[in-house]
Amino acid sequence: MPLPFVRSRLRVLVRLRGELDRHRTDRVHRKLSRALARGPAVLEVDLSKVTFLAPECGAVFLRVASDAHRSGVRFVITRGSPRILATLRMLGLERYLDAPLPFDQSHRPDERPQP
Repeated sequence: MPLPFVRSRLRVLVRLRGELDRHRTDRVHRKLSRALARGPAVLEVDLSKVTFLAPECGAVFLRVASDAHRSGVRFVITRGSPRILATLRMLGLERYLDAPLPFDQSHRPDERPQP
């Protein structure tokens, strides 16, 4: 009989940085999967230091977000340049997130922009 799933933390934060090109896809996937395996209630990915995001690497976010959903873990993206966030929107990531992508670097998913 499998052991029950126990959450180890309320939130795990993963900060990514640099150029996330197709050559770093496996590394990013391993990092996010390890964070997810810790059993948080929320897996937060901070993209404020990411300077480039290749679509192949962006697809990793889709896979991990799907895995998080199946595990009952909220998956959120915080910060990120408008260009990085636009790439994620084009890939359709917002359908898999538990909070909308921020509008720019200064907004967190639980904040609403002021009109």
